[in-house]
Amino acid sequence: MNRNTIELIGFVSVIASLIFVGMEIRQNTTAVRGATNQAISDQATELYLAMATNRNLASLTVKLYDGAFRKDFDPIDDMQLFLTVMTGLRRVENI
Repeated sequence: MNRNTIELIGFVSVIASLIFVGMEIRQNTTAVRGATNQAISDQATELYLAMATNRNLASLTVKLYDGAFRKDFDPIDDMQLFLTVMTGLRRVENI
C-alpha cells in the first residue's frame, strides 16, 4: 500500500470514530433527559401525596386557593405553607 491509501484509511477511520462518538453522546443525552424527567415526576408525586395525606396542609392549601393572604395564617401555618411552596419550586428548578 502506498502512503496516500494509508492516509485515506486513517482519515475515514477518524471520521467514522467521530460519527460514532456523536451518536453515543446523543443517545446518552436522551437517556439523561429521560431520567431527569422521571425524577422530577417522582418528586412532584411525593409532594402531592404529602399534601393529600396531611389534613392540615390540605386545609391550608384550600384556604390559599380560596384567596387567603399570608397575614391570614398564624406563624406556624405560614411557615408550613412557605416550606411546602419552596419545596415545590426547588423540585421544578430542573425542568
